[in-house]
Amino acid sequence: MLAVYTLSVFGSLFLVTVTVTRKMLTMIISVVWFGHALTSMQWVGVGCVFGGIVIEGQLGKREKAAKAKKLQAETEKRKA
Repeated sequence: MLAVYTLSVFGSLFLVTVTVTRKMLTMIISVVWFGHALTSMQWVGVGCVFGGIVIEGQLGKREKAAKAKKLQAETEKRKA
């Protein structure tokens, strides 16, 4: 139910990001809480996932700023 709501309101990319982040955090908590061990390559994978999420967030912010700037320029152009 929550997934359907998130998909309809925010879109598929946001839903996938939330799902992957939740799974990764669950895995990290399991490693810390229960003392499970990860190999160095598994830690590289964890870093890649979280790094990708950060990069995706930054790109999303840039795209929103660019759209807002373009919309503002178009609005000012119509007024002139």
